Amino acid sequence: MSQIEGSMPGGEQDALVGMLRVALGADVKVEALRRLKGGFSREIWAFDAIASGQLHELVLCKDGRGGAVQKGNESLSRIEEAALLRTLHHRGIAVPAILCAGDERDGLGGDYLVMTRVAGESDVAPLLKNPIYLGKEMEFTAQIATVLAEIQRCPIPQELAAKHSAIGGPLARRELDRWQRACATIPDAMTPVIDAALRRLDSDVPTDLARVVVVHGDFRVGNFIYGPEGLRAVLDWEMAHVGDPLEDVAWAQLVTWTGRVGALVDSAQWLAFYADAAGGHVDRDRLAFWDILSMVKMSCLARRASLKARDVNEKRFLDHLVGMLAAELQKRL
Repeated sequence: MSQIEGSMPGGEQDALVGMLRVALGADVKVEALRRLKGGFSREIWAFDAIASGQLHELVLCKDGRGGAVQKGNESLSRIEEAALLRTLHHRGIAVPAILCAGDERDGLGGDYLVMTRVAGESDVAPLLKNPIYLGKEMEFTAQIATVLAEIQRCPIPQELAAKHSAIGGPLARRELDRWQRACATIPDAMTPVIDAALRRLDSDVPTDLARVVVVHGDFRVGNFIYGPEGLRAVLDWEMAHVGDPLEDVAWAQLVTWTGRVGALVDSAQWLAFYADAAGGHVDRDRLAFWDILSMVKMSCLARRASLKARDVNEKRFLDHLVGMLAAELQKRL
């Protein structure tokens, strides 16, 4: 994950030290604090904490102002996300360990969580260019599929089950309504192709399955930490919810991620790896629904991020994604 310019306000640094003092039970010295590039919804800060002579390599993840993902409607709170990660970590899923979490009242300028820093890469480019990764595309994709299947075999954590019960209703209809509402509130998002996609989805909503699973909500290359041996951790669980197993399968193969499945493999190979890991076939009709809804969802998020982007190149990139998605939807409708 690359470093970007920016310094944390002094008051927030003091609050960070105070919070760490409580979490670690000792006086703390924070070193090497630097902001990392981390999506369009949150601020990511890497740092080292020294307490009682012990080094803790940590990451602070806190809500930014007006992110691409709306807290509450589309996202867990940081406290809810931390509780989910603790549960998944305890069950052996490859996620960072959580040190602590809290809200903006703690003085960090927003809701936050602090977790262990997992060494490795998160950018897509090294997978495609660095010689130590070349030739490992199939192996790495098989690992991704295996981890996704492991997540989906986990019992639904209480943190997500309670939210699911509170919302209720058919899973696919709930997600369609969520992103239809989002499109309606984002300037210029309801284009003719998005409107046609939503009408198509409305007529093809699949019935609920007997089996519902933990859905990551943003499961893709770019949200993984990996090394030469493969995947080390799955990051960014803010959009996690209870849902259809094929929702994450469809999202992972969105055409926007440098190519499908991060340009590691094609869709047919990805689905074959997933079917093998999950122990069953992939229902192509259900997958088609989630494929189209994934493109609508990403279009919403990219448009919202583009409206907030300050960097010209970043805005150009996001607008390009919206155009790619529109072209892909045209082929599918």
